[in-house]
Amino acid sequence: VNQVKMLEDFHKNGTNLSPRKSFIQIMDNALEISCPEDHLIYFCFLGRIMGKALFDQQLVAEQMNTNLYKHILGQPIAFAELEVVDQEFYNLLVSLGDMEEETLELELLMCGMPAIDLDDWEANMVYSGLFQENGGGDPVCCWFWGVVRENLDQETRARLLQFVT
Repeated sequence: VNQVKMLEDFHKNGTNLSPRKSFIQIMDNALEISCPEDHLIYFCFLGRIMGKALFDQQLVAEQMNTNLYKHILGQPIAFAELEVVDQEFYNLLVSLGDMEEETLELELLMCGMPAIDLDDWEANMVYSGLFQENGGGDPVCCWFWGVVRENLDQETRARLLQFVT
């Protein structure tokens, strides 16, 4: 099988698409220069190059980002995989999640535990999936509400309510 050196020294709109750069770096550089309305042409271009290489049974010398391959194959991309692409952005998002949790804890410390009206909560529950037809009358739902009423303290109920809303 022949090997094709992809994107060797391609210049477009001032962007150096060198094989020594990852695809994400290429796109970051392109976006730093400008973000034209037709910025998706970069993805089109890359897709055509990759498709042509596959069709002609050519090897592509440059490794692409793993998430790009997953996207092409229709596989889900996990949040944790962002860490490999952009460590700084990943850390920022993680810290925002931590701040939200800290905010909820501070609210509980300052305002105390809210009184939760279980009758109101149960009456206004929206059921979906397998439980949509029978709603609260389904045996599993009855068991759930029994556990919430009889086994959960006020703090655990508050956390459960925050989780489901």
